[in-house]
Order: sequence, then C-alpha cells, then structure tokens
Amino acid sequence: MLFSKRELFSKLAQGLELPEGIEQIISLTKENLEKGKVNYEDCAPLIKLKATICLEKPNT
Repeated sequence: MLFSKRELFSKLAQGLELPEGIEQIISLTKENLEKGKVNYEDCAPLIKLKATICLEKPNT
C-alpha cells in the first residue's frame, strides 16, 4: 500500500512540492483506508491512480 511504505511515497513524489503537514495527511489517509473509508479530497487522486495502473498498457 502506497501510504504504508513511506519510502515508496517519497520516491513517487520526488520533485513535487508537497503541502505542509504531509506526514499527518499520509497518516490520516492510511488510517481511513484501513477502515475502508475515503475522504472526499482523496477520491480524485485515487481514481486517477487506479485508472493509470489499470489502463496502462505495457510497452511492446
């Protein structure tokens, strides 16, 4: 899970300007996902991530 592996999150976010309090945001998001909940501000990014992973075709 992306929010459980801080190193992975940092690697994927490399070069991005992250908001203040990113550690708290990651922690809250992780807790909510573990409870099966998604906050409204997380919906669009998670849908985009899922679409990118599911729709991406391998290079041939």
